[in-house]
Amino acid sequence: MGVTNSIVIPHAFSAEYKGETWTADGVLSFTSNALSLVVFTPVSRLFTLTLDAERQVNLKTSVAGPRIPPEYLLMDIQLMYAPIDKLNQQLGAPYRVTSEGLERHIHFGNDLIVRIRYSTTNPFTSDISFSNLLRNYRYALIPHGNAAVSTTPSSPKGD
Repeated sequence: MGVTNSIVIPHAFSAEYKGETWTADGVLSFTSNALSLVVFTPVSRLFTLTLDAERQVNLKTSVAGPRIPPEYLLMDIQLMYAPIDKLNQQLGAPYRVTSEGLERHIHFGNDLIVRIRYSTTNPFTSDISFSNLLRNYRYALIPHGNAAVSTTPSSPKGD
C-alpha cells in the first residue's frame, strides 16, 4: 500500500472573460492522479471541473456560469501550480516558463503570453493574479485560510 498526498485549497475566485465578470467561491483539490475545481455561489454550484489520471476532462455545469473553455481553466491551473521545470518539459519549445521574483511568465518565442503574480513564494497559500495576454482574460484566486495537505493510504493499484 502506498501513500497519496492531497492538497485542498478553498478560495475566492473572480474572472474576466469576453466582457463578462463574475465572482464566486471555489475549492481546488490536487491528488497525485487528479485535479478538481468546484466553483459555487451562495445560491448554487456553477460548475465542477475534473481532470483524472487518464487525462479525461469532465465538466458539470449547474447554472449559467463563465464561458471560459474548460481546457483553458485546466491549463491555467497547471501553469499556476506546477513546478516550472515540469512545465518547460511538458510544453517544450517554442514555449518557455520563467520566474522573476513573485511572478511567473509564459513565453511563446519572444512574446509574453501569460503573467502570473503571487503574493508569497508558496503558490498554495498565495493570492494569485493570472493574466492571459494572448486571449485577453484574467483570474484572481484568494485562498480562504491555508491550504489543507493530507496524507492518506492508497491501494497497491494507486486507487
